[in-house]
Amino acid sequence: MTDRDAAPCYIARTTKPEKNYPIVGTVICASVDEPRMTKDNAKAVAKWIREGLTIERVPAWWVRKYFGTTEVYRGEEREAA
Repeated sequence: MTDRDAAPCYIARTTKPEKNYPIVGTVICASVDEPRMTKDNAKAVAKWIREGLTIERVPAWWVRKYFGTTEVYRGEEREAA
């Protein structure tokens, strides 16, 4: 696993059915948590919260694999390639 794979990300999930995302719990937004992006991440996460989305923090590899799904992150390590 590389440092980029382990980079923490914020994700946002739907909390109610939406026109484009009819399944509750779908990951629809993500942002890598990097020090140089602190203000932008804060703005994005605040916007997601105002829109009624739920926020989680997961590693980048997980976002790449499960974005757009309802898969739950359980703290697992990345699967061997």
